[in-house]
Amino acid sequence: MADYDYKAGKQRLEEILDNDMEVVEQDKLPNDDDFTFTNGYYSWVSAIFVDMRDSTELCADEDKEKAVEILKANGEDAYIIGSVIKSDEGVIIE
Repeated sequence: MADYDYKAGKQRLEEILDNDMEVVEQDKLPNDDDFTFTNGYYSWVSAIFVDMRDSTELCADEDKEKAVEILKANGEDAYIIGSVIKSDEGVIIE
């Protein structure tokens, strides 16, 4: 495990917490490049959690190729189902 410089980590956290941050309220989250330590965004977000039955046993199976195929297929379905999230104002995320 790499050494963690807790003093440098503490300094980074203090810089973030002591910062006068501009918070922008908007309907959509910005691109990753727009996020910095000096700004923040206030928006509604959604998350979908998919719990596959017996996934622990599936991942412990010796047939790794079968496990990966099943996990990818389920992940693809979950992505397609959740790719369009709608609200009263219309499509928020596509």
